[in-house]
Amino acid sequence: MNLRRRILTLLLLVIVTLTGCATRDIGTLGERGPLFQNPPEPLSFTAAQMTDSNFISRFDNVQILLDTSASMAVDGYENLITATNFLSSFNDALPNDFSANMGLRIFGDNQKETWDTTELVYGMAPYSHAAIADALQGVNLAGGECPLDDAINAAVADFEQAGGSSALLIVSDGSWNRYDAPAAAKLAKEKLGERLCVFTVWVGNIRGTQVVLDQVVAESACGAAENGANLTEQTGLASFIENTFLDPAPVVETQPAPVEEPAVVESMDILEPVIFTVLFNFNDDKISDEMIPVLDEAKAFIEEKADLTFVLSGHSDTIGVEPFNQELSERRAETVKKWLVLQGIPEDRLEAVGFGETAPIADNDTEEGRMLNRRVDIAPK
Repeated sequence: MNLRRRILTLLLLVIVTLTGCATRDIGTLGERGPLFQNPPEPLSFTAAQMTDSNFISRFDNVQILLDTSASMAVDGYENLITATNFLSSFNDALPNDFSANMGLRIFGDNQKETWDTTELVYGMAPYSHAAIADALQGVNLAGGECPLDDAINAAVADFEQAGGSSALLIVSDGSWNRYDAPAAAKLAKEKLGERLCVFTVWVGNIRGTQVVLDQVVAESACGAAENGANLTEQTGLASFIENTFLDPAPVVETQPAPVEEPAVVESMDILEPVIFTVLFNFNDDKISDEMIPVLDEAKAFIEEKADLTFVLSGHSDTIGVEPFNQELSERRAETVKKWLVLQGIPEDRLEAVGFGETAPIADNDTEEGRMLNRRVDIAPK
């Protein structure tokens, strides 16, 4: 069976070469620009380890999907070398106390030379720099087609068993993918919902082959697609890791010095803070039917306090990247403002502000906590 597998793999490599998956002497494609988008040689990456005390893991689980299909083996394993160079530097840059469970899964030819289309070569287990480095050292074969969909489906099963929030990191050249990876990503999102984000790093060099990875990220509705050529410098790699897999560590606040209590003012005119909270669904800025009674109460209170102005403070949970969550919180605040204005509240009495994920009122590590953090607070200014 191994002999038959080696013969088939050799034939697949020949087909890839003949069909242009790794052809080097075509030159240009006329007015469409050069065939190669990245330099046709393995890329190297520079890493500096991030400080342990400054960051915590954004996800409970992280699984790396490494492409080991035939196109990764062309021209002396050029793309596979780029992929393992990237992942080695990624591993070197992570803080030693990175707290997520980690896994490394390959898809295409596997290192045991069986007919399996995907194989978990490490994990799922608590992150270990040494263990990930050893697992990467063992990846030295590539061949066969590119069953990214099988790898996504298998990773989802791993995440379902582990529980908690999860992230996929797909490293691939995007070539020769005859399977419906975007559909697999859409199904994964349906199963895991807001608990899943997908990030891709393209390590190919043939223009246009990154499209399937872009589609996978789009179907997941949470994540980002990156070109490995943009991450070779130390600052680029560090920014990628910080923006996708890490959150700032909580600040330990010192106990403030005791202060004298202010004199009690006996007055019935002091206004107690009144906050109405409107909750939102994940990745949504639309007002649900369940929140209409809350808004009706807020409208009545605002009308009663005709001499006051009010602040509408939008917020989000920590799933996804910070710039997206900031913009989402602003849209939520504007949605509530528009509703109140349509109900007759003067616009100049309302100020809509977004705070993104910076002001949680509950634990973002739980689904219930994240639900409470997706909100707009209405309070006197």
